[in-house]
Amino acid sequence: LGMIVHNETARRQLHEAHGDRPVRHIPLLVDQFPTDNYRARLNLPADAFVFAAVGQLNRHKQIAWSLTQFAAVRQDHPEAHFLLVGEALPGEIDLPGLIRQLGLDGAVHHIDYVPAATDFLNWTAAADVLVALRQPTLGETSAAALNGMAAARPLIVFDQGWYSELPATVALKLPPMDEVAFQDCLRHCLTHRPQLAAMGEAALAYVRREHRPETIARQYLDFCARMLA
Repeated sequence: LGMIVHNETARRQLHEAHGDRPVRHIPLLVDQFPTDNYRARLNLPADAFVFAAVGQLNRHKQIAWSLTQFAAVRQDHPEAHFLLVGEALPGEIDLPGLIRQLGLDGAVHHIDYVPAATDFLNWTAAADVLVALRQPTLGETSAAALNGMAAARPLIVFDQGWYSELPATVALKLPPMDEVAFQDCLRHCLTHRPQLAAMGEAALAYVRREHRPETIARQYLDFCARMLA
């Protein structure tokens, strides 16, 4: 009868491919928020700055690429740390070997698969900025990125797909796989903490406004009623 997708990019793609069917963009539901901040569990210095990538660690999230650029930046910024939360898929990334190769022992902190949603969100809150890179993108809406926004954390994203739809007030957008732009962005974050705090508050406000359960439920009901009328 009709199709529901979670972002405007996917809606346009489906409309072009199936123009004879109704396609509705309804945002992904966000109904859980952190109850704590697990940063203290990392035992970091008071001046530490934490970048983080969360969710299943696979090749599409460009973890190896991100850590390579991070290693270059950290030479001048020893206060920088990188938190990884999620299972590293076997055969796709050798995380211990990569950390040794890049000389990042003590700078990269890996929390393996976290089964409880509350704990996952609380680990997400331990970051200062969420690195939510995906290349290629398949048109997905990132639940991990929305979790970061729900934790009042700004994002670093590639400027494509759904990520391009995010307002500049909540996300720093980069050309995909641009090493110089990513390194410059990391350095900018390390020297502009007040700006990032303001972006984090804007991210939380955006999620509460655009991804509210009541609003989304109403949109589902309206669309289903139209399809069944």
